[in-house]
Amino acid sequence: MNDAVQVPRAAFERGAWARASVSIRRAVLLRWADKLEGHAENLAILDALSTGKLAAETCDAHVPFAARVVRWFAECLDKNQGTVGTAGEDHLAWVTSQPLGAAAAVVPWNYSVGIAVWKMVPSLAAGNSLIVKPHENAPYSALAVARLAMPQVFPRSAECPPWGTGHRSGDWAPQQNRRAVVHWINIPTSRVCWLSRQMRHYEWQNQEGCPMKATGRLGRDFTGSAVEPQHPEYDAARRVFNGMIDRRPAMVARCRTISDVVAAVRSARELGWNITARGGGHSVAGFGTCDGGMVVDLSRMRSVRVNAALGVAEVDGGALWSDVDAITQRYDLAIPGGKVSTTGVAGLTLGGGHGYLSKAYGLTVDSLLAATVVTADGRVVETNPDLEPELWWAIRGGGGNFGVVTSFTFALHRVPRVVLSGHLIYEVNHAPVVWDAFVWAAEQAPRTVSLDFVALTAPDLPEIPERLRGRSAIAIAAFAFGDLSTGARILDQIRRVVSPEADLVRPKLYTEFQGSLDANHPAGLRNYWTSASRPTLNNSAAGALLDSVFPLPSRQSVALVMKWDGAISDVNSEDSAVPDRSPCWVIHPMAAWSDPSDDERGVDWARRVRAAVATDGEAYLNFTGERSRQQVAAYFGAPHLRRLRAAKSAWDPDNVFCFNHNITPL
Repeated sequence: MNDAVQVPRAAFERGAWARASVSIRRAVLLRWADKLEGHAENLAILDALSTGKLAAETCDAHVPFAARVVRWFAECLDKNQGTVGTAGEDHLAWVTSQPLGAAAAVVPWNYSVGIAVWKMVPSLAAGNSLIVKPHENAPYSALAVARLAMPQVFPRSAECPPWGTGHRSGDWAPQQNRRAVVHWINIPTSRVCWLSRQMRHYEWQNQEGCPMKATGRLGRDFTGSAVEPQHPEYDAARRVFNGMIDRRPAMVARCRTISDVVAAVRSARELGWNITARGGGHSVAGFGTCDGGMVVDLSRMRSVRVNAALGVAEVDGGALWSDVDAITQRYDLAIPGGKVSTTGVAGLTLGGGHGYLSKAYGLTVDSLLAATVVTADGRVVETNPDLEPELWWAIRGGGGNFGVVTSFTFALHRVPRVVLSGHLIYEVNHAPVVWDAFVWAAEQAPRTVSLDFVALTAPDLPEIPERLRGRSAIAIAAFAFGDLSTGARILDQIRRVVSPEADLVRPKLYTEFQGSLDANHPAGLRNYWTSASRPTLNNSAAGALLDSVFPLPSRQSVALVMKWDGAISDVNSEDSAVPDRSPCWVIHPMAAWSDPSDDERGVDWARRVRAAVATDGEAYLNFTGERSRQQVAAYFGAPHLRRLRAAKSAWDPDNVFCFNHNITPL
């Protein structure tokens, strides 16, 4: 056969490549390179390859693809992964008598082989076969490979290890199947293209039996990792903050760059999947996961870049508020963020965003200057008040309906590192008096002072009287920055009305206070939240609220009452998708528990508290775990909803971003 390559048998025997002379290695590599698109002229590179002294990055940067394949196969032979000594004399004779393309495929099948063979398919002569054999650390058995290539010969009923177990080949099959595991399998080249497309997204991460990464469907340039249902990390990858959420996405794409996000979105569209984005995964409604779709996981994109001189910060879509606060506070700066520091920046911002600084500086979206969005068609769109103004309007309060926001640019605000903060804790029987004092103080306090009324279980702290620990209690949560004496005067007036059982208010770092509630809101608890708003809270409504709150359904459950006013109401309702900026009282019951048998009790309690005070004021959507269309329509109101639906039609007409408080296209 004219095209036959007489590869020296010694080059393929176990361990022989490492012992072979440089001249033999070079001769083999030259013949390989000659077959691979004619790049044999670079003798210096081949010399380096044959001696194994060329750094991988040098080769990748300066050598054509053909030489990279040469290097890779040389490495395989160096590691004894390409041996044919155990295949028998007949197979060895077959290899040495066939065109080089066939011999080139005598290696264990893994991601790199899938890519190489996929690129090399045109050079494989028709009628040849691909020879596949696992070595001791290969990620799956030859039997599993054969089933994909020739299902009629190897039916699924035959015993086979699951994909991605990472077990060594000797552990995969019982003795009666051991022969199928260790023998070579010839696969017709007519099936090579198909087989490569099926398997090239399974990447073996190392030689020690670690899991694979399913990246092929996302393209060869995808730099993150992808987790599908057969992956050993799948259950962890699909899990979110709320333990009640049990959804099974088709894939979780763990992105590292905006290009990865584009690849994930485009792949999902090609596969006909709907898409959800995960920032911090803290959504109580579980919007960071989905059933049967693509989760674009941004949790590996957490950079925060601050320009203190300009007073701006650029924040990646996977960042948490703890990431932001840690950087901005170095410069005595901050952004209005959530009250639990493990909350993700993206979800909180896109829903509006409320925190202790909101009375002074508005909702989180009011500090947003620009955003980068990967839209449903896989485009990267920059938006700000001048670029794509309708998209800009919609993402500031319209949630994740319009794309994956990979970057936020915020205005920073002056917040000195030391603030006055903490809780005044009282016994429940003081509730009416404490309530009156709270309402008075909340209405009189300047914008640098924020107060919440809290129903809670008193924590087990030394500062709290032993008789109160673990029992239902009420508290006023206080936060003041800037001139701390102003906050101190407000709190002193409350103390004079009714003295607290425990006074935990003191100067502390802003970052410390922002993280003080994290321990009471750990990931994995079962959560049900809701909210309601009222323009006023008269004595009748206050009494109904207090009657409905106790007893609390669990130690972790709390109910908050807060006044939304100040800078929040400075912004016109038409300026963003947040629908109503009028001053109001927001009631926010948050049920949390660990035992699934308590689900009904927790949900009923939260709904009962909301029903006790609800009027026409609807739930702030970031505070609720439900996702009904009626609730979305009631929250936004007809004018805002029409404009949001128009934006949805423009940017996501197929509603692929539907795992959210969904806005349907017109």
